[in-house]
Amino acid sequence: MRGLIAVVAIALVVLCHMPKNVEALNNASWPVGGVIKGIYLDVNYDKNDITVTLRSIVDSDYNLVLLAFFQSLTPYDSVLAWSNLTPDQQQATIAYFHSKNARLVVSAGGANDVPYNNFNGTEYGTAAANFAAANFLDGVDLDLENFKGGFTYPPSLNTTELGVGWVVNATLAVRSVLGPTAWISHAPQPPYFGTQYSYWSNGYSQVYLAAPTIDYFLVQFFNNGPTNGYQSIFVTNQGEAILEIVTYGVPLNKIVVGKSVLLSDADTSSYMNASAINALVVQANTSANWSVGVFGWAWHDNTTNKVWIDTIYPPPVTGTSSSSSSSSSGSPVVSSSTSGTSGGVNGTTTGNSSDATVVDFSVAVVIAVMALAMW
Repeated sequence: MRGLIAVVAIALVVLCHMPKNVEALNNASWPVGGVIKGIYLDVNYDKNDITVTLRSIVDSDYNLVLLAFFQSLTPYDSVLAWSNLTPDQQQATIAYFHSKNARLVVSAGGANDVPYNNFNGTEYGTAAANFAAANFLDGVDLDLENFKGGFTYPPSLNTTELGVGWVVNATLAVRSVLGPTAWISHAPQPPYFGTQYSYWSNGYSQVYLAAPTIDYFLVQFFNNGPTNGYQSIFVTNQGEAILEIVTYGVPLNKIVVGKSVLLSDADTSSYMNASAINALVVQANTSANWSVGVFGWAWHDNTTNKVWIDTIYPPPVTGTSSSSSSSSSGSPVVSSSTSGTSGGVNGTTTGNSSDATVVDFSVAVVIAVMALAMW
């Protein structure tokens, strides 16, 4: 009997050292107490170990990192680097993200991807979702671009209905593979929602109405001319401002504002420095009751991107509660370094996974020592 107890205790110690599959954060309770602070990671990562860069991004107070890109069913740049890690390295990094209440997802598509004539939507979405699942990621971002007039892409998608259907099928395929709690976002350019010059046929608005399972739209307000103030981004801009998009049936609380981090990152006429984005966030919160969050294109380095996000969302003053504090400029404040947060599957509390591992290991060691003493 004593020998059996000892064997069981030692097995517990071994199990506590094994990598654990970390449960996905539940979209209904994320981000806890605050706003989305996202960043795309494409080529600027530690080429010896991408996990070093990923941890530094989370430590810089971002809570959403999008690996770019998975193009036409093939991983490139940061996506390829992530896929080359061992399962242990991937799971340890995901555990670190979740301990900080952050997500890591794969972004499929990008400006250089034109998959519409080569794959159907279901094939594309299924492949992206399978990649995410096989590599322990929190979900999929669909950055689908290059549509032609009427939200088409001939010859395969030669009508609006076919173009919308392709994107809807890709979305539903991702949800089918990954399940109800996985992250699904889209990253459209703002004109795709509306009918500017009767050109876009409300394409992306139709996508949402057919696939409301989409969690967020990371809208690229950095590639379409002078969208560089509250009026043009939120109020009115030929049918593509946020409050105009809402009239098409897209919920306000699902729209995240995207901006380039540096002037050289995208269309210069749409550039806003971080202080101007902070003022935008404050005004949108006051005037439009909007406080969803922002994302940046793209990651450069710790200094550049830390200053950028901290200027937009200043960290809470030491000694104050992040859940109830506001910055001096009035913008919402949230710390992404939250342990013991509600965010497990079905809204259960996951807590800090690294702390839980330490506790489990400590208990197992005590049991093992007692059992061996009895032996």
